[in-house]
Amino acid sequence: MRAHGGPPAEALGTLVSAASSHNGPWPTISVWHGDRDATVSHRNSARIVEQWRSIHQLTREPNAVQRIDGHLRRAWHDTHGREVVEEYCITGLGHGTPLSTSGANACGTAGPYMLEAGISSTRRIADFWGLITAPAEELPEPAPQSRGAPPRSRPAPGGVGGVIEDALRAAGLMR
Repeated sequence: MRAHGGPPAEALGTLVSAASSHNGPWPTISVWHGDRDATVSHRNSARIVEQWRSIHQLTREPNAVQRIDGHLRRAWHDTHGREVVEEYCITGLGHGTPLSTSGANACGTAGPYMLEAGISSTRRIADFWGLITAPAEELPEPAPQSRGAPPRSRPAPGGVGGVIEDALRAAGLMR
């Protein structure tokens, strides 16, 4: 949590490669961190980016630097020009998942560790991983739900909502 110890940054990618016999393309990764997170050191997110840059054999400097909804986003491209590593630094965010709870990009309800930030990590990551066809800016606003009440029906199998719910269940974060 505090970024103490561990292998040097240049060795991180080698450790992952050595731990796997995987021969196919490595997965893309999206790293998010709040600049006011007092629980997890920002150095940890930087080391994750360094690790995956090494795995993908990417340059040190990002290929793209931009502001998305007021937050810094850096992205690295593979030799085919495809973005394979992205990093967001969320201005003013403490320890939690960034949400945008209103407007066209609304997703989720603020609560413990689910923090209003004006940007939805869930929607952005789903877009980055190719799970949705419309860019996050063009996604329809979700139907309103009463606070605290679970949705009445489970999302369609194979849809973005179903994929996200399955992942949250597998992580033990949802029943």
